[in-house]
Amino acid sequence: MNKIMVSGNLVRDAELRYTPNGTAVAEFRMGIRDDLLKKRENRTVFIDVVLFGQRAEALHKYLMKGKSMMVEGRLDIRINKNQDGRTFTNIQVYANSLEFLGKKDEVTEQTEEATVEESVPEPETHEQPPEDAQQ
Repeated sequence: MNKIMVSGNLVRDAELRYTPNGTAVAEFRMGIRDDLLKKRENRTVFIDVVLFGQRAEALHKYLMKGKSMMVEGRLDIRINKNQDGRTFTNIQVYANSLEFLGKKDEVTEQTEEATVEESVPEPETHEQPPEDAQQ
């Protein structure tokens, strides 16, 4: 199972683009503080987050620099070379879910419209049989 959950702050606004087949893709970078080592040595890890589809279209305008959020998704680590031939590691999360953190009123106000558009229907539960079956 490949699942990761991280929380941090956006270090730049999300960018929205479309794939050749028309799928929306929102990409943004998060800074995640790693203060497990020593309290005096705060280190920040930067990861790129990718969000697809209708959620990308609906939420990209709320994904602004400085926003705090939690992301759950699939981890992808790639090792690449830049133009100078130096090797670097790119850490990416393909988001399954996002949660805005911070003041409740601020978060609610900014995401209410997007949440309505992107709400996932609850699975049907049959705690009581349908009315026509109660005979």
